[in-house]
Amino acid sequence: MKRRVFVLGDGAAYLPDPYGFGTFSQLYQKFFEPGTAIRALSEPILMSRGKHPIEISHAAWIDKVELDKGFPHDLVRYAAPDNPFLKSVKMAMMCAHLAITNAGLPRDLDGFKISDIIDRYKIGVIGGTGNNDSPGYNYHYQNYQSGNWDRIGSYAVPGIMSNGPTTIVAILLGGKGPSWTMCTACASSIDATGIASRMIQYGELDIAVVIGFESSDNYFKCLFGRAGALSQRDDSKPFGARDGFYLGEGAGVTVLVSEEVVTRLGLGNSITAEILSYEACCDATSMVAPDPDTSCHLIETVFARAKRDYGYVPEGNLIVSTHGTGTVLGDKTELKSVNSAVPCDIKNIFVVSSKNWLGHTLGAAGVLSLLFGIQALQTQSIPTMGDYQIAEDCRQPRLTYAVGPKSFFDLDAEVALVNAFGFGGQNAAIVLRRYNG
Repeated sequence: MKRRVFVLGDGAAYLPDPYGFGTFSQLYQKFFEPGTAIRALSEPILMSRGKHPIEISHAAWIDKVELDKGFPHDLVRYAAPDNPFLKSVKMAMMCAHLAITNAGLPRDLDGFKISDIIDRYKIGVIGGTGNNDSPGYNYHYQNYQSGNWDRIGSYAVPGIMSNGPTTIVAILLGGKGPSWTMCTACASSIDATGIASRMIQYGELDIAVVIGFESSDNYFKCLFGRAGALSQRDDSKPFGARDGFYLGEGAGVTVLVSEEVVTRLGLGNSITAEILSYEACCDATSMVAPDPDTSCHLIETVFARAKRDYGYVPEGNLIVSTHGTGTVLGDKTELKSVNSAVPCDIKNIFVVSSKNWLGHTLGAAGVLSLLFGIQALQTQSIPTMGDYQIAEDCRQPRLTYAVGPKSFFDLDAEVALVNAFGFGGQNAAIVLRRYNG
């Protein structure tokens, strides 16, 4: 049996209004309130796709990110205070600091670095992003185009590198283990979580801080609009009447630790979940269209690994924190795979998508879905995505959808499945178990 891997604390996230910044347990309660982060753009983006006009009118975005005071000066400069559009680095730093604090890990006197009573070479920071920070990059490019050289800071490069936020957080926390950034499109931060959990399983790490981050702008909206992925409606809903997703942005952090760290530091009361398994695979058929057979294989193997590694026996109820973007083909394929590939001994399958509230946060989506699933297990509740009808092509006999006039409580579920799928045929899934001591 492999070493056990625990999630420590509630994690932290930086999300668009009305949610904001906080521990994910605080933010999760806001999902039970009316409204979402998806709102109308001040000016719709008009373009065409062949002969077909496209109007992008809604998205979820963060206007500005201000670093809390007190962060070390030598790191603040890499967060590019001269670049008001750079968000990912700032969000990652704030979320990591809050997540570590909430997890209860001991720190050095500076209040940021994890205490060296833990081998620093066993502390890793594993990130996931699709493109990191498109607004920050474009800000520098526009200054280059206009000759405003003084507006391009001397420390601009680290902030816009895809691995910049991950490495800066490693410096902030004093982690000398691997500092990696996964770039597998929208599966990036689930892959980051999975790789981190494997490294703890096999003794290569004792602590892993996992970050998902993404910032987007109108340039990115145009790219996804031309790809036909964005909704042109103002009411596209996961699993319902839908024609694509709304682009979002944000960051999330979760902290994984080995059982030995929990025992040695007496952190049992901070455990919120246990990771039972992770699997990933590639469709190898299309850059954009999902492959149903591969999706089924993913779900079958992630449950098989949970049984093989930790003796998990499928039973009772299951929460599925889906990828659920709101694309026509993606939703249909995912739900059909869940219905057919989840072990038949599971009684009730509750499905929900955090993108209903946040839009599609791309590289950050996986870890935010993971944090959503953890809170669903912790509270045994799921907020309703709205009172609407499930589309005919998404109806599956084993699934209970988080829709209707009221939220769902008293779920009696011990396990959650978290899915992530991305362009390039990326598929990733994690099985979590509620921690009961």
